[in-house]
Amino acid sequence: MATALASRTHRPVLSVAEQYSKNQGKGWGVMAKELGIKPGSRAFHEMKQDARGLEAHMKSATASKQKHAQEMQKERGQKVKKDPRREGNGRPR
Repeated sequence: MATALASRTHRPVLSVAEQYSKNQGKGWGVMAKELGIKPGSRAFHEMKQDARGLEAHMKSATASKQKHAQEMQKERGQKVKKDPRREGNGRPR
């Protein structure tokens, strides 16, 4: 949400995140209003849509990275098991 709000208000993300931390408990609607976006307005709804899209993208990217890491671990494990010349210390006989 901080990224979407920063984008809409042309402010740095860290600045928006810091301001949110200082005013925790007020909510993003209050933050948007303080930064010039009227809650319920078209700009506010677009900002929320942007935030949902960013969230979906981040979840997808994280899942993809986790899947790749699991595949790499599995692949490494299979290579070690398939090579009978390897000993426990990692050097071939």
